[in-house]
Amino acid sequence: MDHSVQKVTCQVVQSEQDLKSCLELRKLIFVQEQGVREDREQDEYDRVDPTVESLGRRWKVKHFIAWLGTQVVATGRARRTSMFGIKLERIAVRKEERRKHIGETLLQFMLREIQEEDAAIYLHSQTPVVRFYESLGFSTLGQEFYEEGIPHYKMVFFRLPLPSLHAHLMHHVSLRTSNIEHSVTFYSLFGFREVKNYSLNRYRSVLIESALLGSRLELIESVETQSNRGSSHESVEKDSFQISFDITWQCTSLQDFLDGIVSKAESQYEGQLNFLKTPYHERLGGFMVEAACFKDPEGFIMKVFRRVDIC
Repeated sequence: MDHSVQKVTCQVVQSEQDLKSCLELRKLIFVQEQGVREDREQDEYDRVDPTVESLGRRWKVKHFIAWLGTQVVATGRARRTSMFGIKLERIAVRKEERRKHIGETLLQFMLREIQEEDAAIYLHSQTPVVRFYESLGFSTLGQEFYEEGIPHYKMVFFRLPLPSLHAHLMHHVSLRTSNIEHSVTFYSLFGFREVKNYSLNRYRSVLIESALLGSRLELIESVETQSNRGSSHESVEKDSFQISFDITWQCTSLQDFLDGIVSKAESQYEGQLNFLKTPYHERLGGFMVEAACFKDPEGFIMKVFRRVDIC
């Protein structure tokens, strides 16, 4: 059938008949095409949610369906895994309709439907389609793992895409460093990338930013320090400074986030990660958070934290 002039229509599943169509498509792709066991493909979340309050939220699971004319061509679901986590899963596109932007259209619709929720959005991507999800704002977290014998990566959706950081605001924190390249490499573990490189009088500066943390840092090195690395210079009470980053919406587990940092450090960073405090709980304002602290190469304290409860 020629679909060239037809438009993809996406909807939240509201009827048992539409849900049945989604399950049939999933069976065709996951069970028959990819060899997943049928008793593992469906579960207790394969139902039309009656929109009952759950943990103060309006829904536990949402199913999505995409039509091309009268044919169901794609499906997916979003499931609340915790107060602060929504997992996108069971995303499938009919084989003969792939590479036609149908998956992209469905995923963008799903994100629009749930993006107002106060939760981290994540998924487990099959390895061959990681780049597809990266093109839509997801980033890998941690190492490759297997589900149902198929290689996957955990991926998290960044609510604050990099272009938004460029747009209007220039909020940032400035830090003095004795080795700017070493510091840039360290902060790259946390998603920071170089934006601008400039010099002024006796100082050399690099502006870096992270979509993951929604933040900018300016790293500053004096020309004298650059030419005399290793010698002592002006003293700064670095323990009195702390840079804190809220990663509640960027991950669903602080330990997973830290494991991802350690994994990157093993292949990308020559220095030693200096953990001051491994995951611990504390009260921060009106929230209970889990947190971890590092020291950067210059000795500045860096803290990442994630909300685990609302007080």
